[in-house]
Amino acid sequence: MSSEPQQTSPGQTSQQRGFLGDLPFRVEVLLEPKGFIRLLEFVLAICMFATTAGYNSMFSFDMTCSSAEVAPTRADRVTYNFGYPFSFSDKILTTCFDPVAIEESPSGAAKFFVVVGVFAMLYTIAAVVWYVVLEAKYIQFEIVSLVDFGATVVFTLLFFIASCAWAAGVSTVKFWTTLDNLTTENGILSGCTADNVTCKSEETPGYGGLNISILFGFLNAVVWGGNVWFVWKETPWFRARSEAQTGGDLTNKA
Repeated sequence: MSSEPQQTSPGQTSQQRGFLGDLPFRVEVLLEPKGFIRLLEFVLAICMFATTAGYNSMFSFDMTCSSAEVAPTRADRVTYNFGYPFSFSDKILTTCFDPVAIEESPSGAAKFFVVVGVFAMLYTIAAVVWYVVLEAKYIQFEIVSLVDFGATVVFTLLFFIASCAWAAGVSTVKFWTTLDNLTTENGILSGCTADNVTCKSEETPGYGGLNISILFGFLNAVVWGGNVWFVWKETPWFRARSEAQTGGDLTNKA
């Protein structure tokens, strides 16, 4: 009894089928630099926007005041909750006197940072699907490798710009959630410097999550920047250059 040879789809060798038998998946591409780095980018992108969008904290302080208008002594516990998207302009701090509002909001930088991370995650999913499922079948479409190269360069720049912007945004968050900065002479809680007013910090926020989000942002920029080389090697531009150099070397030897 003879067995028929296994058929392969057009443009696909038997080696490209991978270890999943008849399924036309090239799972082994995930062990190559371009595939493995895409998986790493997927994880880092999630860590980047998750540490930002999932951040919530608070700070509180006790304010005690006494005057003829506020009889005789009034004590307030001011609690200020904040988190993504850090729209401080919408928050009001209640004090012994008139309510005050924080005057600066880093929400634009925070949203940009998160959006870049989300779109990068979606792109890595699409790239991995192309590498594993479609690339061997549609290998003749060289435009895809050029798009992949261009997208990698663009995301590298976006990560760097977004990380710089968010680093400045985190500095703004830290400034407006530190009681000492709010109670200066020109601060929004400058009334705390009056003789009949006492302001004492009760709970301070932790900024570890925000600092880590910045690190993930710059780490994404480094990893995507490093991947530019491996994606560039898949483009027809690189192959044409390599063939031209090889042809020149053979001519010189002849």
